[in-house]
Amino acid sequence: MVEQDLGKENFRPLKIYFGRSLANSRELEKQIEIMAKHLEKIGHTITSKDVVSWELQQKLREEAQRSGDYESYIFEHHIKALKEAGLAIFEVSQKSSGVGSWEDCCMVHVLNMPVILMRDKASGYYSPTFLGDYSPLVRRFEYDDGDYQQVLETALKWVMTEAREVQAALHF
Repeated sequence: MVEQDLGKENFRPLKIYFGRSLANSRELEKQIEIMAKHLEKIGHTITSKDVVSWELQQKLREEAQRSGDYESYIFEHHIKALKEAGLAIFEVSQKSSGVGSWEDCCMVHVLNMPVILMRDKASGYYSPTFLGDYSPLVRRFEYDDGDYQQVLETALKWVMTEAREVQAALHF
């Protein structure tokens, strides 16, 4: 566990923006929910719960429809969740027109936020963002069916050690 490995003095709960493809949302849904629950169990907060939960995603879409300006409502909702977060995790195992894209990573980079890109090795898909190497605050991690929680823990250790040092050096 991250807290045990780093020691209580170096562990701090994080607010995490969790992003994923919504276009093919049912395929990885269960696994992503488990990842998010694991993050919350070890003390972190997910600021984008609607991305993780199918039910909350549907509720947000209904609210956006009622607002009269669907795209703006969704955009503002996600910008708010990004600004509340201190870390972004993008699950990039599926094609997506938005999540884990250059635009997403640019937004979190401007916010001086570490980015974890997670990819299921079995997916056979490589997002262009996953292949890119464009910022010391972006790190890529691949997982297998059974080891995604362990890979998440490794990614969080990176955030709490190396990424913190990079953020300080960038003086944002």
